[in-house]
Amino acid sequence: MVGLNTHAILGVAGSHKYATFISANELRMKRFIHPLLLLVARATEKELVQMVEYLKAENRILRHKLPKRIDVTPAERATLMKFGVRLWATDFFTKTVWTLRGPVTYHVLFFIHLYTRRVHVAGMTPNPDGVWMAQIARNMSMTLADEPAEFRPTHIVRDRDSKFTAEFCSILETDDIQFRPIPARSPNLNPFAEAWVQRTKHEVLNHFIVFGEHHLQHILACWLTYYHQFRPHQGLGNVPILTAT
Repeated sequence: MVGLNTHAILGVAGSHKYATFISANELRMKRFIHPLLLLVARATEKELVQMVEYLKAENRILRHKLPKRIDVTPAERATLMKFGVRLWATDFFTKTVWTLRGPVTYHVLFFIHLYTRRVHVAGMTPNPDGVWMAQIARNMSMTLADEPAEFRPTHIVRDRDSKFTAEFCSILETDDIQFRPIPARSPNLNPFAEAWVQRTKHEVLNHFIVFGEHHLQHILACWLTYYHQFRPHQGLGNVPILTAT
């Protein structure tokens, strides 16, 4: 028993010395590291403040230099309108669809005519591979050929999504259509398409749990009917699209 007590006492003493050693080291590290971290944090915060102030100053300069109004001649306006009438845009959006296999992410491809705001949903699939995209391009070639001559696209704005394959673009380019890829991470350069996606999700899709592809097709078909025939559009004088066109 005496031996056990001695070992126990020595063990406790050793643990106490080790804990004291660790505590002393931690204290030294804190005294060295904390000021260093504080210095880095203050430097980073100072640089951030300087950057924000620089951006504010740059914004003020640009606003001062930009004209309040851009005047164009009747000929220039006619040229811009002629170009805009035949300008389209395309993009994807996604929606989670519940199936017997569980949730599946569907990719929906659509085209929007910027002048009239008309939208055509080209297709939807959980796997937008090259074969599917090529078939969609052939379908859209026939659909766009049925458009009135003054509305047939000469240019289509798109982002740099890898789903827009070379074959997809080449099929539509045979119809004298030129694609205009926007810079990477610049959704603001495709505003009509982005606004339609936001509107579709906010007003419709976010309020539904979708069960199956047919359910998604039905929801979008009903939404497009309302969007074209009944929903007023501020850019068109607050009248529905079909009334304005």
